[in-house]
Amino acid sequence: MGVAAHVCSQLEHVLTDMIWFLTQSKFWRQSNGPLAPDPLSEPWIALPARQNVCYHAKYLDTSFALFKELVKRTEHLVGGDTRWSRKAAQLEMRMHAREMAITASKDLGLEVAAWEGIMSNMVATMKTRCLKLLVRMWLCSFYGSRRIESYFHRKGWLDLLNTLNGFGLGASDVFVKLVSSNADLARTISRETLLKFLDFIRILGPLDTWFYFLKAVCAPLQSALPIMQQTVLRVLVFGGQRTSLEEARVAERNRTELLVSVALGPPLRIPLGQASAVAIAPLERVLGTRLLGEGIFDVLISWTYPNYWIAGHGVLFHGPDALGLTRVPMENSTDSRAWVSLAQIVWVLQPQRCCELATGKTWQDMQMYEHSNIDESKWNSIDAAVVGKQSRLQLLKTLAKYILAQLRLLDDMAKQRQMNCIMTLQEEYSYSVCLCGASDPRLPTSIRAAFFNLLSSLWLDRYPHSTVAVPALMRSFDPLTEASDGPPEFDLSTITYSTPTPDSWSTEHAARLPEDIKLFYMLGSSDKMECCMRAVRRVIFSGPSVEQQVHGNTEDNAFMLSVLRLLRLLQSFGFIASVKSLQELQGPLLRCLDGRTDWLTNPPSPEQIGQAATPETTLPSRFEVSDATVPLLQSMDQPLPENIVKPSVLVKEQFPPVENSEQRYVVSDANSEVMACKVELLQIILRTCMVGMHIKISRILELFRTQVYSAMYSSNAARGESLPLSDSVLQAVLKIIDDPVVDMSQPHMRAPAVVCLDMMMYENPDIFVLGLELLFETCCTAAELFGLLDKVELLTTAQDKLFASIKHDVSSIGRLIYSIENWGMDDDFSTRDNAKVKQFGTLCKRIRKLCTDGDGSSSAYEVQKMLHETSFFAHLQYTVQMNLKDFPKSEDLVKQVISQMCNAAVKAVANNSKNQMQAYAAVPDVRKLIDDQPQCAFLLAEIFKGNLEFCTKVPVELIQQIADLTSRERSAGSFEVCYISFFLAITSASSQGVSRNQVSVVDAIQAGRPELMLHLLRGSHDESERALELARRFRIKQALRGEEAVGQISENDQEFIYYLKSIELLGSLAKGRGTQALVTKPFVSSLFHPTTAMRLLLRTSTTREKRPRDMVLSP
Repeated sequence: MGVAAHVCSQLEHVLTDMIWFLTQSKFWRQSNGPLAPDPLSEPWIALPARQNVCYHAKYLDTSFALFKELVKRTEHLVGGDTRWSRKAAQLEMRMHAREMAITASKDLGLEVAAWEGIMSNMVATMKTRCLKLLVRMWLCSFYGSRRIESYFHRKGWLDLLNTLNGFGLGASDVFVKLVSSNADLARTISRETLLKFLDFIRILGPLDTWFYFLKAVCAPLQSALPIMQQTVLRVLVFGGQRTSLEEARVAERNRTELLVSVALGPPLRIPLGQASAVAIAPLERVLGTRLLGEGIFDVLISWTYPNYWIAGHGVLFHGPDALGLTRVPMENSTDSRAWVSLAQIVWVLQPQRCCELATGKTWQDMQMYEHSNIDESKWNSIDAAVVGKQSRLQLLKTLAKYILAQLRLLDDMAKQRQMNCIMTLQEEYSYSVCLCGASDPRLPTSIRAAFFNLLSSLWLDRYPHSTVAVPALMRSFDPLTEASDGPPEFDLSTITYSTPTPDSWSTEHAARLPEDIKLFYMLGSSDKMECCMRAVRRVIFSGPSVEQQVHGNTEDNAFMLSVLRLLRLLQSFGFIASVKSLQELQGPLLRCLDGRTDWLTNPPSPEQIGQAATPETTLPSRFEVSDATVPLLQSMDQPLPENIVKPSVLVKEQFPPVENSEQRYVVSDANSEVMACKVELLQIILRTCMVGMHIKISRILELFRTQVYSAMYSSNAARGESLPLSDSVLQAVLKIIDDPVVDMSQPHMRAPAVVCLDMMMYENPDIFVLGLELLFETCCTAAELFGLLDKVELLTTAQDKLFASIKHDVSSIGRLIYSIENWGMDDDFSTRDNAKVKQFGTLCKRIRKLCTDGDGSSSAYEVQKMLHETSFFAHLQYTVQMNLKDFPKSEDLVKQVISQMCNAAVKAVANNSKNQMQAYAAVPDVRKLIDDQPQCAFLLAEIFKGNLEFCTKVPVELIQQIADLTSRERSAGSFEVCYISFFLAITSASSQGVSRNQVSVVDAIQAGRPELMLHLLRGSHDESERALELARRFRIKQALRGEEAVGQISENDQEFIYYLKSIELLGSLAKGRGTQALVTKPFVSSLFHPTTAMRLLLRTSTTREKRPRDMVLSP
């Protein structure tokens, strides 16, 4: 026993030292003194250099061999005991009892046996400690390293880690971190693994660990994986209407036993907030009108519980009576389970703030009443037995954390318009439920943030909502119609010709949908989200408590971030249709943006700084306004309460200290939420500036229509005399230019430019770029307005109709793209709808044809400019980001959809620099497609073609990738023109060679052998005759002009086109002068000598198009 204890002690020292090495701790290679911290509490830091040392030294392989040996000698873990912590506690009690027995007994044999038992238990405890250190060391070795994560997967260690879950070793944390940052690994998680994690809830109780694992699987790196979202949906919530009976029962059982249900309870008479329009919106045009009249409702929850809960008995947790909760009667409820108020449970997540609001008792009184001081270590326990021994408050927190994890999981399941998840969840998590949960001041900010995120994912970021172009440069010019003087707004008639049908799996499912879901698709004005806007304004107008962010308050900052993301969506989709609303929001948003007033830690209270509490020195409660001053149905015609909109003057004591103030600029975990808030604020304010530009353009055009256009038909104009502009018109234009629509100079914001400069001090690159852009908007408004006016296109009546038709087509494409799992799959939810497959192809062909030929009213270039003001390029980016691994049963259809979308985009960006810029963001995703879908390379070529700025940014790796693919196709005997077209596009632009790319392409061709990669037919007499013969037989003339060929292109025509493209590429490589030409021009001459070109030209004395069909080529 002594030897084993010594070995475990040495192993603990070695593993501890390795963890400190990987985390760059100051305790590395120091003795474990009394001041050394627990290595299990070290922060998770990614240090690639040290991880690579561990990887190349084979330390990981050795550690796993050690792990296997250690497990063999630790019988408690080998036996599969999932309640090791309880065993350890029992062993500790036995050790104490044996010590007492030894003292009372004189039997030497009994004494020896007792001490052997004590030593055995000590060694078992030390082995468990070593196993925990091993697991933590693995996490530090791969965290943030994609290569080492993949190495874990290849070696089969991912499955090994999965077997350790539930033993209290921290393996679940490692498992979550491993899949949360690696989408490829997340896709390998099987249905059986997910079911095993769900079974842990039955075994260990309602611990949030397991839901956070499912969350990581659904959206690693905050990017949704459709296949995993749907897999989690099928095992946890709904198996699908076409699934097998067995799988449907499993999903239904898990939903009933493991999920907490939600529903609306009685009204609380707390208003959402003040109105967000010039006058109150008509109730028939607002979604959730009941909330305007009655205020928010209590959110009730229920769950499965026994008479007496014991971990491992297959039900969720203790019932309401055991937890001391008051039941709330539910009308028309068919569920036998009791319903309780959500606020009565989750207040424990922020007890100092929420206890009195939720229970009527202060936090100090509640602690005295419960006779328990909360032990945070027990609150975070991962052992079911410890959960069972907690006090009532600790039990409430266990359940509250579980509810929070569930809400966050459901948000990630519905993220990025996953329609199967949205359609499953939308009935239980209705618009009203999400809005009431987000607006209830009794709930902790973490819970409210989760409801705000659910509101965004389930009810805002979905069809028929789409981004509204700002500023709109395509303007309808009807001399008889007055133009709008407000921001561009959501209008359903611009998206579809008729009321859209709700998304559904079948006709029967559509008929069963509740009325509020049907109403969601029918409401078509910007007033639709009035309730949502009121909830947002309630938070934004909370005063200095919101405008002064505290870097240390992670939960409050996360809540503010969720509100700002919702506000950005409302603004982008056109639900803020009032200049007055924008103006009122601008002040609080700018003051919140100003980081100079942010605190690094919680500001001291007046008592702490030795002052009496006064209105000037006391910060109001965070995110709260006085409910008594806000009527339930309030119009903006009424004067607004001063305590809501009047900005507070910050006194000296409310400003943060200057010591260490530079820490707010540093990228760190503590600053991450605050920096994310700054990014959202900058995006919202910048879009508000663009709305101001849009309104100024509208006003100038309206001035032109009313005072200039009519003068064109006056008597002076009839006699051919010039029409000088009157001074009044010029003065009116100057006034429009000078007067801001939404003023950046707000109360207590004397220097907006200084705020922008402060933003550029942050280490976050997004904040720097957006801050610089806002600085330009602040200082160069007139110059930008003139530039936009120069780009405005006035549409005729016929062009206006065409523009409307294009917007309808793009909207239809978007709806089909985002709901492809409903019509393009044969799975447990739906069958393939060939009508929609055909519809998508028809829409893409129509867009491509218009961008190629235009129509009777507009040229192709004008159609391209119309597309720029739609969501076409956002749909394109979503399409090329689709991963075939997410659609295993429909890869052929997904490839077809991607190909059709890319073919349409090729013509949409052709020779249009503005559209090329829109499509440039999709380049990294298109690169991933060209291996399996060569036609996508045409899109890459058109994005770079003729654009000198983009051509200078072409990655060398992309050139090499295209060269390898070219060699692959030519080795297979194929003449794939798309790859060589890419080379042709990037080697010259604006009638000049791009020397950087020319040299790279020359190197790539030489590495891949010119005779293989190019097809020049130049050397022998037979090759020359072959070229002439291909020219005589060539029929597909439109293919040379970049037009879509009618019918199948023959092999001979493909060969001839490749031959011509090869010659054209050589010409492009020979362009330009300078030192690079000393490399490229000799290379071109060596492959295709000028005399060879002259001989071919002499033999073709005239072009094919000008001579009779049967005319023989001259010798």
